[in-house]
Order: sequence, then structure tokens, then C-alpha cells
Amino acid sequence: MIEMNKQHDEVLLILQEECAELIQAISKVKRFGLQENKDNLLQEVADVLCMINLAFDTGVLIKDEDTLRKRISVKEERLKIYSDIYKT
Repeated sequence: MIEMNKQHDEVLLILQEECAELIQAISKVKRFGLQENKDNLLQEVADVLCMINLAFDTGVLIKDEDTLRKRISVKEERLKIYSDIYKT
């Protein structure tokens, strides 16, 4: 088990804030359209990805490529079953 330290706590706090900002950006896209909010959406996605990378780099998360690929695959399979994302 990894011990949490001040750096880990700060990374998670900022990641949480960035996720909230991404949620808000997505809401604005849904309310007012993608074209008008595309830049903000892209910025918020980049901010979240930056913090996810920092979570790996600082050891908050352990980078295990095999496990990540498997979990991403499981999510994709669920989406194929329960959403229309992959249907054309």
C-alpha cells in the first residue's frame, strides 16, 4: 500500500477540481453548442489529462499498462452493450 503524502493529496485535490471544471465545460457544450465552447472543452480535457499524468508520475497511481488496457477494454465493451456510441 502506498502512503499518502502532501504531494499526493495536492495532486488528487487539483485533479478533483479539474474534473469538476471539465464537467462544467461539457454542460456548456450541451447547453450552448460545441462550436462556441470547443476551445474551453479542449483546455479542460488537457488539464484533466495533465493531472492524471501527474498522478502516475508522483506515484498516486501505479502505471500498469496491462491492467489499464484491460480496464479500458472492459469499459469499451460495456459501452458497446449499453450505449449507442459505437453504433453507426
